[in-house]
Amino acid sequence: MISSKKRATMTIAALAACSLGFAQNVQVQVDGNALTFPDTQPQLIGTVVMVPLRSVFEHAGATVTWDQATQTVTSDVNGSHVVLHTGDSEATVNGNMKYLDLPPTTIGNRMLVPMRFLGDALGAQVNWSPATYTVTINTSSAYTPPPTPTINVSLQKDEVIPVTLDQTLSSTDNHVGDTFMATVSANGSEGYATLPAGTKIEGHIAAVQPQTGDEPAVLDLAFDMIDFPNGTTMPIDGSLVSMDTQYAMQGDDGVYLARDEGITYNRMVFVGFGTTDGQLVGTNESRPLMGSALDDSLSSIQAQLPEDQYQKSEIVLGAGTDMGIRINQEDHATL
Repeated sequence: MISSKKRATMTIAALAACSLGFAQNVQVQVDGNALTFPDTQPQLIGTVVMVPLRSVFEHAGATVTWDQATQTVTSDVNGSHVVLHTGDSEATVNGNMKYLDLPPTTIGNRMLVPMRFLGDALGAQVNWSPATYTVTINTSSAYTPPPTPTINVSLQKDEVIPVTLDQTLSSTDNHVGDTFMATVSANGSEGYATLPAGTKIEGHIAAVQPQTGDEPAVLDLAFDMIDFPNGTTMPIDGSLVSMDTQYAMQGDDGVYLARDEGITYNRMVFVGFGTTDGQLVGTNESRPLMGSALDDSLSSIQAQLPEDQYQKSEIVLGAGTDMGIRINQEDHATL
């Protein structure tokens, strides 16, 4: 089976290969000087400018170390310690998590990274001119990055956060305790409600079982932590909810709230009936939905489904699957 990191790297490499035939050459200037690259050149992959990391870092006086076994780059540059992994959209700068527009990818034995990450790593100002296909990097000591504005995050009880899965989950391949990530569905660059664009949410699998005998497959998910783009985190108590209008309504301020009218259960789970996407159904079980808890709930689960969807199946939730997270406890944070 191909890992999610490897799939991401293969996908980006394929996009890059497709772009080479018609893309205009991307130029890079550092402190006003044109930078030359010995082999692999900067590339525009989709809408993201990807730049060979080593050439830029070494030009800035950094040491760059490559670990082939773990596909990891470590570098000390301008007082910052940087760690990146091929195919992983999470990097660290001085121990703080940074999320990349695209995961680093290796093309022609060179690691390419999104140009905006260079600003985080170098403490530099990075700009892109689409008219001239030029990246300009200003590492001057006179440049002071603008102060990061304070963001007040407020989560109401029963607020619903729309998210999309970052990876595939299934009733056959995953296990209880496996962790996963989901990205908050943002309204462009504005983010969602008080959550800034790029916010991610960590969850874990509370219960899972494949389809067996008379029992359907089950995926029971819980959500534990918000990861903000600036590297800070905030613990939450979140449960799964459908984004259908029957279960979540959007207020005038654009924020979704869980609907309680006519709802007689307190949380939702994926159960393998009908399609391999599973059915998102309600349960009043406080226990993870497996074993005796599942047996006790089967009749009430089937009552929520039309009879033509009683056929049991496995569950596969692909990367990009939409779902909602219901906040079970009010919380606040300042970023």
